[in-house]
Amino acid sequence: MYNYLIYFRPKTTLTITELKEGLSEYLKEQQPSEIKISDNCLTVTFGSYQFRLFVSSDSHVNEELLEMIDDGVTDLDDYPIDANLYGASTLRVEMGGDVDMDMDHFNDCIFILEYFESRGDNVIINEG
Repeated sequence: MYNYLIYFRPKTTLTITELKEGLSEYLKEQQPSEIKISDNCLTVTFGSYQFRLFVSSDSHVNEELLEMIDDGVTDLDDYPIDANLYGASTLRVEMGGDVDMDMDHFNDCIFILEYFESRGDNVIINEG
């Protein structure tokens, strides 16, 4: 239900282990049940609800971002993606969550997104 793409500025580095460490520190007060890495996926669990995050730096990352820029896709604040800042991006985090019809985990999602916003080196796109 919660699907986001987080693209980073060129030359930014981020491993899945670094992501786990950063989110673990940032989410201390929210007390997730578990944050773990398995099969190149970072899972953040609240009760039985899971968010899954994947770090990708394959060549298609930039191609897909350039297509979105050309298509006029906007960020979370409804601003166009700045091609000067992100046009050469080759790093993204793909984030998805379980179905949450009653939006019980909306705030949990916001806290995770706020972690990325606090870094200041990325742009977040809502995939629906």
